[in-house]
Amino acid sequence: MTVELALAIVATLDLCLKYGKEIKKLCSAIRHAGDEFEERILRVENAWLRCSEQLNFFRRIQTKMDEDHQELHWRTLLVLQEKLLTVKNILSRCSTPGAPTTHGHPEGIIARPWKYGFKKKSIDEAIRDLEIWQKQADASWFLILRMADRQLDLELRDGHSGVAVSIPSTLAIRASHQEPSSEAPSLTLPSDFPGMITCVIPFSHLKLVKQADPSLDQSGVYILNILDPYEPSHYQIAKKDVRNLARRLQHDEPKTFGLLQCKGFFSEKTEAHGVKHITFTVVFRVPQQLSTPRSLRDVLLNDPPGSLSRRFDMARDLVKSINYVHTFGFVHKNVHPGAFLAFQSSEDASLSVFLAGFDSFRKEDGRTRRLGDDSVEKGLYRHPSRQGLNPEAEYIMQHDIYSLGVCLLEIGLWRSFISYDSKGEKPMLSDAFDLPTELSQQETLRFVRTSAAGHLLLLAREKLSSCMGDKYADVVQTCLTCLDPDNSDFGDQSEFEDEDGIQVGVRYIEKVLIKLNTLYV
Repeated sequence: MTVELALAIVATLDLCLKYGKEIKKLCSAIRHAGDEFEERILRVENAWLRCSEQLNFFRRIQTKMDEDHQELHWRTLLVLQEKLLTVKNILSRCSTPGAPTTHGHPEGIIARPWKYGFKKKSIDEAIRDLEIWQKQADASWFLILRMADRQLDLELRDGHSGVAVSIPSTLAIRASHQEPSSEAPSLTLPSDFPGMITCVIPFSHLKLVKQADPSLDQSGVYILNILDPYEPSHYQIAKKDVRNLARRLQHDEPKTFGLLQCKGFFSEKTEAHGVKHITFTVVFRVPQQLSTPRSLRDVLLNDPPGSLSRRFDMARDLVKSINYVHTFGFVHKNVHPGAFLAFQSSEDASLSVFLAGFDSFRKEDGRTRRLGDDSVEKGLYRHPSRQGLNPEAEYIMQHDIYSLGVCLLEIGLWRSFISYDSKGEKPMLSDAFDLPTELSQQETLRFVRTSAAGHLLLLAREKLSSCMGDKYADVVQTCLTCLDPDNSDFGDQSEFEDEDGIQVGVRYIEKVLIKLNTLYV
């Protein structure tokens, strides 16, 4: 780390902590100015509690981080510094210093409730901006927890560190990168669900399990994710991988990560064309207060585009979920609209999108099965180096990022690149590609494997800006070219050979997640 960066980090940390202490004093003085005011003060205090724990933790372990990650975190803190100053200034205008004491200093702070009415909107905007910053900063914060360093564990266990209390998901992510203890639950489930029925989720391989009797409590609703089959000889290795996936997704913050909470898994012996296999099914919980899920493909095919804000929100959900799959230490290998589930809130009309569809997942540092297929609806989302029955390249994180780019392009144009026959069964390329309707299956596959990537990039360059703006289009193009040697952000693979896999995460947060999170209408 350069001396300049080290000094800049210390100065920014000190200033953030200084502003935070002043905000705490202001909150204590004016919290009783009225019920509405007290509620807002509580939100400020909760946000600052989380921030202060992160700042102090970062101060203690920053020297263990590589320079790119330090710089990213420092730039994130510069934004926090600005947000805290705004909150401090607004709260200061709702109060005045007390009368001077014999020492000449003001005696405390006196609330001025009558000023609150004039500042209510400004306070709400400042609090919202601070909370939005917190969500954006979480990506860089959680990436710290991937570091394979003993000091990190010592700091988390330190009795003076309140990080684990103020941010419970911290321990969930840290534990996901460590070997399970002998006391860890097995997570193995029975393969049947008595009194429940299994329903198809249109345009997805995922299934929904719910109570057969609608009069009964519907809180026990689950998503079944059937994984690609394994040969019986690979059973033990496969079971360990699936258990690791289930264990790492034991978090209870689905909206924070864009990933559903895992209940467990079960395995079954299957046979097809005389060949025996072992099939694992991962079971996810459906979050409370959310409606029956639909696949993102279903939404793209059947819903009107809605507002720009709605599309930006959906895109941010996708980007967030890919980030946290990688933070948890996996590559997904199956990113397409059928793997995303959209839920409507029971409280309003907003949609929340979560990533499931872990059919082909693997640990990012685990063995890769270079197995492909002839699926048009999946192949369209694969990078050219991962096409065909025997892909030429091993799967890496950037392949997920490429697939994400195709999904973001669909959301931006609000066009599904896959359409279906009248029965909704046979997938085919949509008219977005202007292909002859009489193309055979083999000709369609040839186009997907050799020409689709160029066509998608052309759509992003020529059509997307007019729909979503230049900055959104730039993010999509970054994703679609992330494996190109001339891509200045991701192209040089030698930059991403660090043992913890943090470098590519830093670049993704910087070039994709943060850029998209700053877009609002």
